Amino acid sequence: MPAHEALGMKTSMSIRDHVKHRLRGTWIHDVFNKLRSLKQRLMRQSDGERFILQRYFRARGKHLNLTNPQTFSEKMYCRMIYLNREQNPDFLQLTTQLADKYTARAYVASKVGEQHLVKLLWHGDDPSAIPFDELPAEYVIKPNHGSGQVIVVKGKADRTDIINKLSVWLKTNIYWSGKENQYYHIKPRVVIEEYLKNQDASPPLDYRFWCLEESQSLFRSTIMRIT
Repeated sequence: MPAHEALGMKTSMSIRDHVKHRLRGTWIHDVFNKLRSLKQRLMRQSDGERFILQRYFRARGKHLNLTNPQTFSEKMYCRMIYLNREQNPDFLQLTTQLADKYTARAYVASKVGEQHLVKLLWHGDDPSAIPFDELPAEYVIKPNHGSGQVIVVKGKADRTDIINKLSVWLKTNIYWSGKENQYYHIKPRVVIEEYLKNQDASPPLDYRFWCLEESQSLFRSTIMRIT
């Protein structure tokens, strides 16, 4: 990029940032945010589908085969588009339940029993209501809708820091980062669970499983709804 074009872009961004700073906290800023939020909701499905298709193209260097997907990646991306279009409310509700770290507990309990669940110590949508004095010396805090957002408490907890961090996390919707529709409808809340450890106090091994649906008819029905 020529130097004069780069300078022009930098100047334009500086002016835009200056205007945004001056308008922040005014009624104009509030109206702009409301209009932007309304546009996001109205255009969410079309923007989400475009984002997913572009994401696949950037990762694979080719366009997604929507009519006859063959590879695992193609089928998974087609499934994401199918969920984004919300053509099967029951299936979307199930995937949302399983993506929610709190509601997934009920699903697991219904399939294999509550004895296989990590002990739930507390849950709620107000971090300031966490009963710190009633919790054990060690426990794990996490939001039900996030990924990689975990607070492990051992001993005295920094309550102010925990509350502030959770308050920020609860205001976010992970859907907007990847446009995967199962996350959009999750109601954010805090989940506090028992801290698991081995007899020597070390953390347990973290086993993770890919669970794949082998039924080709399920994929065929998905593609028929997409096309």
